[in-house]
Amino acid sequence: MSDVETIRVLLVEDDEDDYFITQDLLAEVTSMHVVLDWARNYQEGCARLQHDAYDVYIFDFRLGDRSGLDLLKEARTLGCAGPCIFLTGQSDIEIDMQVMRAGADDYLVKGRIDAALLERSIRYARERKKSADQVLFMAYHDNLTGLPNRTMFKERLQSAVSNTLLMEKQFAVLFLDIDNFKRINDTLGHKVGDLLLKEVSDRLRGSVRTSDTISALRLTSSENTIARLGGDEFTILLMDLKDAQAAAVVAQRVIDNISSPFYLAGTELYVTASIGIAIHPQDGKDIDTLLINADAAMYHAKKVGKNNFQSYRESLCAGGMERLVLENDLRKALERDQLQLYFQPIVDAREGRVRSMETLLRWQHPVMGIIGPDQFIPIAEETGVIVDIGHWVLIEAMRQFKLWRTAGIEIDYVSVNISCQQIAHPKFRCQLLEAIRDAAIDPMCLELEITESVALQHTAENIELFEELRAFNVRVAIDDFGSGYSSFNMLKRIPINTIKIDKSFIQDITDVAHNEAIIAAMVAMVRSLGLDAVVEGVETMAQLQAVQKHGCHQVQGFLFSVPLSAKQATEYLMNRQYVKVYSNG
Repeated sequence: MSDVETIRVLLVEDDEDDYFITQDLLAEVTSMHVVLDWARNYQEGCARLQHDAYDVYIFDFRLGDRSGLDLLKEARTLGCAGPCIFLTGQSDIEIDMQVMRAGADDYLVKGRIDAALLERSIRYARERKKSADQVLFMAYHDNLTGLPNRTMFKERLQSAVSNTLLMEKQFAVLFLDIDNFKRINDTLGHKVGDLLLKEVSDRLRGSVRTSDTISALRLTSSENTIARLGGDEFTILLMDLKDAQAAAVVAQRVIDNISSPFYLAGTELYVTASIGIAIHPQDGKDIDTLLINADAAMYHAKKVGKNNFQSYRESLCAGGMERLVLENDLRKALERDQLQLYFQPIVDAREGRVRSMETLLRWQHPVMGIIGPDQFIPIAEETGVIVDIGHWVLIEAMRQFKLWRTAGIEIDYVSVNISCQQIAHPKFRCQLLEAIRDAAIDPMCLELEITESVALQHTAENIELFEELRAFNVRVAIDDFGSGYSSFNMLKRIPINTIKIDKSFIQDITDVAHNEAIIAAMVAMVRSLGLDAVVEGVETMAQLQAVQKHGCHQVQGFLFSVPLSAKQATEYLMNRQYVKVYSNG
């Protein structure tokens, strides 16, 4: 008997004879040891349910003037999540459907039950419950750490908002991020990174009293919740606060616990964490506002030195909160697959052929929608994230070019914008060559676009880089030419292929005479140096005819196409590899 599982069963049955029949049938069961408790009526059943001490519940469908369905609803209200089997004296398909829709696990007809059938029903009900619990756990918990995930946390947070508004109580949301976690992944590998995340989750559990309930909607006034939102982001819900200082005490305790050394895979590792605190209701009355404000406070903690906590305050919003949130979100955008490549054609207007596609970048923010590069590229450059983003763009652009070539689309090259930080990075040359090799394309099919201001600063270093790029057979273009301090003399010293004339000169070319003269001079100068000239920002036929009149036939702008997603660009090229243009002649 010691190897046989003991199952506690509650039978709610108002017929004593049926109780004895059930007892006798269970006595014949050999695969499990069943301890049967009996409740003689509905009221006694409700009293037994208060304790939720049973593995399986068996309810008679008819219980005087009440039904087993009422009792099942009462059980679920009280939090009894165990499997439930119904008994009835009649075989009725409608009753069968009623009980199953109510959440019962099985339905048995009295007089047709033997020991084997009852045993099978109990075993089936328990296995079904285990499977349902497992699915529920996976849906609401993080696979790596076992902590509640974003879905469960937001549901508990919503429940906390609803409950505390009624009870006029405070609670806090703590947003935690491990400092420099990406560096750990990059240097020690993702395996060590995962081990660290699990150890951090254990220390968080040791720092905060938590609830282990599976149900995402059950939340009492004393239950705290720790969750992993993704990556190295964790949140803590602190209930029943006496005051804001109580949240600060917990935040400092967490920081102290995490700052102790970790011993992972034979390596002693020191890490720190930054925490932001938002208090309900003063820092937000809904879950989105609370999370945004806690996130903003956390990023402010990073800005002021990391390894500390900061409470949300209104001044974070004044002229900076949105930027702080964007900075924090941008650090995660690449790993969350939120960045997208767009493409805009560069057309040879003499023959209407698409010669190249310039790669442009968009950020599909989960809350703000599509964000243009003018908003996030400066932030990426200031925070240093631009190096990783730029490397990803380079790889993806060449991969897309290879797909076009494989599909029979004959364009000459793909253009990619390169930032000054990317150029200055010591691994830039190696990464560039490795990306070209992995893409298996001719280096002449890649053109790097560098802004005029970057090209003309740090002259000696840049000339050396440009000479190396020419040796690699990689094309180089100077972008936005004329918008800065153009040096025609410098152009003779820099080994480049293309000059892209800034769109500011084309906007008023048909109205302002000297603009047309400047374009004419630029095009003549560029052609005299044996370089390609591309005029940006061509939007009307009049503008196109004006630049063609002065010998510039490579153009780019909305006249031919707005920036297109990869799918749209492919369709554009397949249908319009040669586009209709009209020349002066």
